[in-house]
Amino acid sequence: MQKFKFKVEDGKLKVEPFTINHKNAKMTISGTNSLDQTIDYTVKMDLPVGKIGAAAVDQITKLTGKKVDAPTSIAVNMKLIGPYNKPQIQVVGADGEVKTVKDMVKDKVEDLKEKGKEEAEKLKKEAEEKAKAELEKQKNDAKAKATAEAEKILKQAQQQADKIKQEAKNLSDQARNQGYAAADDLVKKAGNPLQKLAAEKAAKKMKQETDKKADQILQEGNKKADDVMNKARQEADKINKL
Repeated sequence: MQKFKFKVEDGKLKVEPFTINHKNAKMTISGTNSLDQTIDYTVKMDLPVGKIGAAAVDQITKLTGKKVDAPTSIAVNMKLIGPYNKPQIQVVGADGEVKTVKDMVKDKVEDLKEKGKEEAEKLKKEAEEKAKAELEKQKNDAKAKATAEAEKILKQAQQQADKIKQEAKNLSDQARNQGYAAADDLVKKAGNPLQKLAAEKAAKKMKQETDKKADQILQEGNKKADDVMNKARQEADKINKL
């Protein structure tokens, strides 16, 4: 199975060159996917002369600027640029001039003999379909990898957030238990009715302060946990947008 190497660079998914073979035609593909759903790929093809025919060889030699003696192969460079769902296909000649496939066919169709034209068009279509299929697979693989990475980030963040909340709850419970115990102990130590009345009043206030402190511990823990999750969601969103 063909493996692809890609990386995120300047906000784009950059695909390192990879080579595929289709019916003896060798294609090397590389380029970028952008956040705005546009692509910019270069497809370098080595087309075997025997599959095109003598008439087509003559025309492609004129287009590429290279003298071709059968049965050598011809190097043809193509560009796939524009929106992903409707890219523009261009052929680049030896002089660097960019031509669309439509223009190339229009310029050369009358010069091609019927057999050579049919073979060239057939091979071109197969090469384009193969390249598009590989690019689609590559996009799906990249999307699946990004989704898995985003899910991993969220899962780890959720575990960290849960741990923070649990620790905050433990501290809150501990503070509440200690505060209540101290208040109750104050009442128990009161000697006479007047002291007990004063102790009960003081104990009530102590418990109110204890509740306030315990609730504050919980709130701070929940905020820290929420901050962890919000940061993880932002990172996951960035990855999913690639």
